[in-house]
Amino acid sequence: MMKLHKLYRLFLAVMLLAAGGAITRPVGAQEACPGFAESRLIEGGLATPVAGQQAEVYFTDLPAPIDAEPEILPAGSVIEVLSGPECVNNAAWWIVAVNGQNGWAPEGLKKTYWLEPLPELSQTYVAADNSVQFGYPADWAVILEQDGAVLVGAAGSNGVAAGNPMVAIYLDSHSVPSLVNSDGTPEELLTIDAQAGASQGVDYGDPILVQFGTRQAAYTYAFSDQLGVDTLVMVVDLGNGKAAMLIGMTAIGEVETVLGMSLAIGYTLMDPAMAATSDASTSTDAGTDTSTSGGLDLGAVADVLNGQSESTSGSTEAEPGDTNTAQYVSADGAFSFDYPAGWVAEPLEGNVVIVVNDTAIYNLPDLDSLAPGQVLVVLYPSVSDAQDVPQDMVGGEGTTAGTIVSYYASMGMATGYMQEGAMEFFDMNGYEASSSYAHAAGHDRLVMVVDNGQGDYFILIAYTAPGEMEAFRADLTALLASSALQ
Repeated sequence: MMKLHKLYRLFLAVMLLAAGGAITRPVGAQEACPGFAESRLIEGGLATPVAGQQAEVYFTDLPAPIDAEPEILPAGSVIEVLSGPECVNNAAWWIVAVNGQNGWAPEGLKKTYWLEPLPELSQTYVAADNSVQFGYPADWAVILEQDGAVLVGAAGSNGVAAGNPMVAIYLDSHSVPSLVNSDGTPEELLTIDAQAGASQGVDYGDPILVQFGTRQAAYTYAFSDQLGVDTLVMVVDLGNGKAAMLIGMTAIGEVETVLGMSLAIGYTLMDPAMAATSDASTSTDAGTDTSTSGGLDLGAVADVLNGQSESTSGSTEAEPGDTNTAQYVSADGAFSFDYPAGWVAEPLEGNVVIVVNDTAIYNLPDLDSLAPGQVLVVLYPSVSDAQDVPQDMVGGEGTTAGTIVSYYASMGMATGYMQEGAMEFFDMNGYEASSSYAHAAGHDRLVMVVDNGQGDYFILIAYTAPGEMEAFRADLTALLASSALQ
């Protein structure tokens, strides 16, 4: 496991970029095996192969068999994690169930993951006639319901944006206009839909088969200029002679990020009793019409994507900075701050907190690998918590928000950052604040500091892909403005 002092150097001095230091999950992650990165799988959960990695399963009695030949898990496979891990040769081995057969699967080797958990779904949507249900994340909501189809996405969403996907679920594939009179396997239905889509200028890839227990699903990626989004289309066998269809929608270039969510939702559709949902599930009875007429109107979806449709669940459109509805409180209750719902805030070490809007950031090899729509934030509740700041600045008479920002700007220039504009000085909650914006070769950095009113300073440092920082500035400013000492 990477030592935490290296994380500090990576986040704050950017000294490990050339050395290839990795961003790893902070304190609070499940510890795995010696020589292996922190384990992310959990007993009773679901897992799938990491995109671009070869995942294996051995149908043997013991992990790491010497002579046994592994079975390669196809991309998009869903496996059940039964128990583990067992630690063997710098790897974490789990007992898993694959298509009804138990075996051993390595989660990865050293710092490389081969398997990753599917997203946790803690809410449950139930059709009005109880014929079908599916899970969705705790911070998502039902955005639109129409003619047997349901659109879900982040609570308060008014459209697909970078880092903000949505998933439309047709509860019965006969509600899909192209499949009204069609039956067949998921692959056959997907092929029929692709043929209809091609006539409308939608480009479908080849079907990819997925085994959900004893049932099948098939998915592919589809691209169209009509809606200005990229899509994943999946058909799931419901096991009762019917099928459901999922359409995952993302900002252009981000479609692979919705695969895990689509697999997780598809698995709950396939067999709700096997769904990875919590006991805190809620259901909705919104009078969903599961008739075969109509389907989800692409015009209505386009309105949602363009922020022109109101959520049937009563969500209101939110401006950036108005979505900080989650709260982080330190373990000792000494400080707190608000942050956007759907983001994750966790302690790094001591009082330092790391905040991300996508937990995939934990596994990036470096800051230059941040994708559009991703933001990584490190928050220090005091200057003394920032170990890279010279100690004579801690409580020094000449220390101000501006001098701290200036120090980071100077340090940044020494490590390859180019400042954009001059430092800014402003008032925040009646206290002095300052900020500085800079660019590295493959990422942007924003440093913001505010006087906490008790002779010390809160420090916020954020990283995004090039050109992405402005999209998060309002949320980051609101986060820092909400920081308080108890």
